[in-house]
Amino acid sequence: MSQLSLIQIFALNAMAACIELVYAVEGAYFVPAIYDSGVSQIYGSMLICISPLMGTVFQSYLGTASDQCQCTWGRRRPFILGLTITCLIGLLLFPFTNDISDLIDKPNLRKIVLIVLVVTATFFSDFSAGSLQVPVRAYLLDVVPQSQTKLGNIAYSMCVGIGGITGFGIGAVKWSSIFTPSNDFSFQVMFVCITASCLVILCAILNACSAREQVSYEILRDSDDNHPSQIQTNTTIYNNMPSDKATSLENCDSHIKNKAKNCICFGNLLNSIKGNFVFMRYMSPSLVILCVAYFFSLVGLYTQLYFFTSYMAEVIYDGDVNAPHNSTAYKDYTDGITFGSLALGISAVTGLVISLLLGPLMKLFGMRLVLVGSYVVLMLESGVLIVTHSAIVTILLAPAVYISLIIIFAIPFILASMYEDKGLLLRTTWPYSDTNLTGRTCAILGIACFVAQAFALLINGPLIHLYGSVVSVMIVTCVTSFLGALVACFVTIPANDESSQAIKEQES
Repeated sequence: MSQLSLIQIFALNAMAACIELVYAVEGAYFVPAIYDSGVSQIYGSMLICISPLMGTVFQSYLGTASDQCQCTWGRRRPFILGLTITCLIGLLLFPFTNDISDLIDKPNLRKIVLIVLVVTATFFSDFSAGSLQVPVRAYLLDVVPQSQTKLGNIAYSMCVGIGGITGFGIGAVKWSSIFTPSNDFSFQVMFVCITASCLVILCAILNACSAREQVSYEILRDSDDNHPSQIQTNTTIYNNMPSDKATSLENCDSHIKNKAKNCICFGNLLNSIKGNFVFMRYMSPSLVILCVAYFFSLVGLYTQLYFFTSYMAEVIYDGDVNAPHNSTAYKDYTDGITFGSLALGISAVTGLVISLLLGPLMKLFGMRLVLVGSYVVLMLESGVLIVTHSAIVTILLAPAVYISLIIIFAIPFILASMYEDKGLLLRTTWPYSDTNLTGRTCAILGIACFVAQAFALLINGPLIHLYGSVVSVMIVTCVTSFLGALVACFVTIPANDESSQAIKEQES
């Protein structure tokens, strides 16, 4: 595997920036825009939860599917291209959902069409962005040589930070006041989504042109050159037949192979789902505690990411999404959205710095203290914002979101690898032939991530309506972060020598 240039490595990781860019745009604008379209707070956020629920089913399957892909473009790039296209469909459809539904005269039918369009747009964008992580990570591992692994991981982390900064930065500018005479929030959403779509296309082009991926026959040739006889035999049979019979046999053979592939793909999907449930039965208490702590922290994080701009708009700026569009209250609401996006952009900059310092921090303070500290930081930030409704305090405390995010998304996966080395993954001997326990563990952590995202979206809308204020999202974050910190105190940290090795791997 040949060495890659620095430009190639950063271009290869462009899709990491794309994923975080899409998440930033969704977090800053999708929930406020849904409320602005007239959907109630009880159901608005619940409409987005379909995507993470589907992610729990398909996420672990995508890795296997891309491994078995035999496209001439390579194994990963077809999935990256397909998911990029569906992500673009969602981003470009979302700002026009109101315009399309307004074409219908009947009010009840118009509302139904609006809900269907919102669900479709958010599903395409959110599910695609989340699912892109699997082939993008695999593509990075496939084409970067071992000697450049450290540089590739550093570039990946940097691109994630750059994507978040860019996404929130786009939303932090009041484009509607620059290009339109009125305070048109729908124009703001449209401009942000279209700009994000253009950047997604740019990232996809950079990724596709970055480094050549081995196609299936090259992988087979490199890994096993000892079984050419079957190919030669088939070729001889076809060549010695009359052309019409050979063509018929080839078509029949192709049809059988296609049907077999469809059966295998469906079987792999069912097996991946079944395998995850079977693995849960064998999980050790150490892994169960880690997953529970991970779940609680993610509920708080997703609550902040999806509702932070709504909190800024309604609590800090005292805006009202239901006020007339020419009113001061509505202007304050849209100003709060852009200011909240700015605060999260500053938070993403802090997260970029923390990602580069995570290894030294774990060496200095220890893995448990860093993990528990990330929960406590988020708990204190949300606790202060429950009682203090100041714009300056909010923007100063906003970096807590990305500090916690970087740590919470990194350490559980480091611990999962350490548990396998120490034999702490399972409570009893694994009785099946599948020995890829690290992959199973990562799939379980991925499922916990999607379940936490869906849970945060399901509960916060009704709680906002019940409490009567978006302050409730800070209460949810504070409570779940406290529970996560409490459980994290009991997370098993393996012996010092293995912890040091894991920290070195994180740095590399």
